[in-house]
Amino acid sequence: MQLSTLKAVVCPRCAGTAEPSPALSIDATDVEPQYAKEELVEGIITCSLCEQQYPIIAGVLVIVPSLASYFRSNYSSIIAQACACSTVSDGMIDYLIRRGFHTGRSDARDYYSSPRKVSTYINGGYDNLAGVMDSSDSLSNWFSTEYRCFYDEMLTMCLDSKASLPNHLFALDVGCYVGSFCSRIGRSMQHIYGVDMAFGGVLAARRIHFETPAPLKEYELFIDGSRSCKRSLSTPLPISGDFVVADARALPFRSGFFGFISSLNLLELVKHPREYLSEIRRVGENGASVLITTPYYWEEEEVAVEEWIENKLSSADAVRELLCSHGMDIISEKLHVPWVLRYNSRAYMTFLVHALLLCLAHETTRNDL
Repeated sequence: MQLSTLKAVVCPRCAGTAEPSPALSIDATDVEPQYAKEELVEGIITCSLCEQQYPIIAGVLVIVPSLASYFRSNYSSIIAQACACSTVSDGMIDYLIRRGFHTGRSDARDYYSSPRKVSTYINGGYDNLAGVMDSSDSLSNWFSTEYRCFYDEMLTMCLDSKASLPNHLFALDVGCYVGSFCSRIGRSMQHIYGVDMAFGGVLAARRIHFETPAPLKEYELFIDGSRSCKRSLSTPLPISGDFVVADARALPFRSGFFGFISSLNLLELVKHPREYLSEIRRVGENGASVLITTPYYWEEEEVAVEEWIENKLSSADAVRELLCSHGMDIISEKLHVPWVLRYNSRAYMTFLVHALLLCLAHETTRNDL
């Protein structure tokens, strides 16, 4: 965690309930803080109001309201990934075990922290899809001449709307995963914070952008079956900010904090999408720009059917209506933006994404549906 992040985040349990937001401070009672330059690599921070503690492991701040549930679902994966690029002290392990965070549930799933999933998104966000294909491949020509990286397309959409990107002090990317969009939009912002629930994705983003706790200079490109090869990874242009593990439905920031908010292809993955939209509205300042994209790829394993946002006409119409009810006015939109994910040399997944660039109305009454 960047030391400057301590001034930006607030306790997600207390956010929006107390003004001014209670301070978070480094607590050396249970775990000795470990520092490296401007980073807190390991330690505990504590809320001055509710006294809830949040751990930093391998430089990643985990600041979710239900820590026990989160760690019990992901403990083994978190420790394994942290130890692969850093060290986790005996004091931190003891701290987690004393709180029962190591007692995983039988239904635990760390799908988005798996090496293959992280590889897929690093490839799509930082590499060239055409560059990893054989020129004789029937898809190669399309990727070379027709397909434009989804994240570049979304950046252009924002830049083309001059009103959407003034020199904002603080920006937020909800569902940042490995930081692909932050690496682009962050260059236009003074500070950008990326949040995601996948520890592995956030760890990768921090290693790519801040080179802590260890630089990520190459990634595993899967070919087929268990075969893979190493691909070099160029260091992106520097950005100012941080990446943390946080829940989109309980963002660890004070109300009205951000002038720009993006959330790409997350809507259909959040268990209660209306709560997530309410949180985006809460942390955005009046007049803030918001970019929301979704392929409407609803799955019952992720979101209960009764939570899906749809009506008799289309999901797009239902989402437009819901966004407007949350005080978001549409500036521009694109209905069918291609987004391609490469799983291996024979498996590609293509989505046609609905992208909406919005403005948070200056005068609105929140309608938390």
